[in-house]
Amino acid sequence: MSGGGRDQLGPIERLVRVLAVLDAGGESGVTQERLLEAAQYEAPGEDAPRRMLNRDIGHLRGAGWDINNIAASGTDARYVLRARDIRLRVELSPAEQAELARVGRFGGIDDFAEYVGTDDGTAPEHGAGRGTAPSADAQLAMCLEAAALRRVVQFIYKGQPRTVHPRLVQPGPSGWYLVGWERASGIEKYFVIDRIRNLVFHKPGTAMPAEDSGRASLDPATWEVDPPVEVEVETSAPFADQVKLAIHPVVGEVADGDRSVLTVRVTNRAAFRMRLYALGTRVRVLGPEDVRAEIVDELTQLAQA
Repeated sequence: MSGGGRDQLGPIERLVRVLAVLDAGGESGVTQERLLEAAQYEAPGEDAPRRMLNRDIGHLRGAGWDINNIAASGTDARYVLRARDIRLRVELSPAEQAELARVGRFGGIDDFAEYVGTDDGTAPEHGAGRGTAPSADAQLAMCLEAAALRRVVQFIYKGQPRTVHPRLVQPGPSGWYLVGWERASGIEKYFVIDRIRNLVFHKPGTAMPAEDSGRASLDPATWEVDPPVEVEVETSAPFADQVKLAIHPVVGEVADGDRSVLTVRVTNRAAFRMRLYALGTRVRVLGPEDVRAEIVDELTQLAQA
């Protein structure tokens, strides 16, 4: 193995030590001085090690770890590491995390925002006297209930009256969507919930049963955020199963000795790239060229940061 380049083991060990001390500190937290002792920065003066610690904490936060300074303003810093699901924090944007937490609250999971690791922006009280139109949060909650209880819904959308048999509610590029079979057109359509007006519900059980085969997955990689594209990736045979688990759905495979070329249907490019980076050198993207260009541009920006 080549000995060129900077040694990466030292910085990695330092970050692990910092995380270990933070984890041991629990809810009471750890002082900045204790973290400096654990990190063992080799830098002259008092300010340089503190700046290096702030930089490392920033890197850890960027990787999904929830580290907060709980000290009062003007006092010495005290950091707390709280348990989160960092997979969600890495794969979802802050706005997507907040939306996920908001839906969790509607579902009666009060601790969901804490688990996701973001503030869902839900105010303790929404206030009154603001007219009869439901708020965006209330309308989302009602659409979730309609899909769960199979209630036919009627509303105005783009100036037209609609009667819809709801199937599910899912996120998309314009926010939350109500997905269902529209009676007039006879096809399944996607309606942006924030654009729905004059929402009216029928009794539970009036909507046609949803087809399970068409349900959207909770896996962000399968969400239809971007126009679908088929991406070809190459891997060696020993890693083929691992790659299939990480990046999916795989719609085609060509095996040639110890080499496998997989065709992956990608509808969420950001999630696809995150899974790809986690695989490292186990996989190589063959095409299409615009997908390769996005990956190169993003990695170049990360390297220059």
